Order: sequence, then C-alpha cells, then structure tokens
Amino acid sequence: MPQILLLEKEWQALLDDVEAFLQEARDMVQKNQLLLGIRFNRNFKTGQLMESYKERKFCIPYLCFWKKRNIFKWEEVSKLLAQKNASFDEIMLHMWLYRGMRDFYYRAYTISGHIEQLLHYQEDCNRAMAIENFNVKMLPDAMRRVPDEQSLPGY
Repeated sequence: MPQILLLEKEWQALLDDVEAFLQEARDMVQKNQLLLGIRFNRNFKTGQLMESYKERKFCIPYLCFWKKRNIFKWEEVSKLLAQKNASFDEIMLHMWLYRGMRDFYYRAYTISGHIEQLLHYQEDCNRAMAIENFNVKMLPDAMRRVPDEQSLPGY
C-alpha cells in the first residue's frame, strides 16, 4: 500500500502539471500564438481494480491539437502547419507543445499501469492468505512491512 500511495501522489502532481500546461496553452491560443487549437480528453484505465480511480478523477490525459477534429499524430499537425505557411518558430512552438502532450500521456499511463500491477499483486497475495486461512498478523515482519518495491521477493 505505501508504494500505491506514493504513486497516487505522483499521479496527482502530474495532473496538476497538466492543468498548468493547459492554462499556458489556452493563453497561447487566446493570444493567437498557435495556429491550431488544443483539446483535453480524459482516458481512464479500465479494469475492476481501477474503477475507484475513475471516481476520483485520476485520468490519463490525452491532449491533442484541434482543427475541426482531434489531431493526435504529428504528421497531421505538420501538414496543417505547412498549409498555413508556418514559420520555423511556429513549428517549434507546436512541436514543443506536442512533446509535452505526449509526455503527460505516457507518464500517466505508466503510473496507472504500475498502480494496477501493484493492486493485482496485493489481490493475489490476499487471495493466497484467504486460501490458507492466514491472518496478516501471522506473517513475519519482512512479509508484512515491505519498505519499497525493491525489497519484494521477485524484484
């Protein structure tokens, strides 16, 4: 559980950073610095063990550019920028935003996957305890108090 709580804090901090990123991007749109709009979509990790995260609004931010539709691929962004005769600086600004969008997505996806793995691990261990009719108090300290993931047996 301590590892899961740390990952949840990391995920929340990432989502806070996404909000700041979005505000900066929206400001750029209002100042006409961007040739394309920005969209923020929320994906949620599916699976029975991840349902509570949806309720708590822990999402995987799926940011994209917008021009009458969502644009997720750089190839499409590049074509639209070329059609608008974008300068080198404008292309770089859009590429910088694109990289940020992808970075947020992949980091949140990794954190949520890690949490899901730990939840499955926890569920498997609890199931084994139930099968053997063991109480957690019966386990040695080394099995009850795992300070970090590196001390788990399979690490």
